[in-house]
Amino acid sequence: MRTKKRGIYRSNVQQWPDAEEDFTEMIRINPQSKFGYKLRSVARYYQKNYPNALKDVNKVLMIDSTDCEARQTRGHAFIKWE
Repeated sequence: MRTKKRGIYRSNVQQWPDAEEDFTEMIRINPQSKFGYKLRSVARYYQKNYPNALKDVNKVLMIDSTDCEARQTRGHAFIKWE
């Protein structure tokens, strides 16, 4: 939980590489963490790492195919990547 809070704080102050590290740790602890993948995809998106942001969003959608935010992030990342 502490890692998630720190990652969210780091996202709020736009410390994207550090936030990505925290969210990666969340995923390491729980590989089925929908929120870990979702939050890491946003951190990667803002670092212009669109291919890996898309991989994370696709993982979210494998876990929960109804996640509208993940679908929106995937659309934005796909447009930027092209």
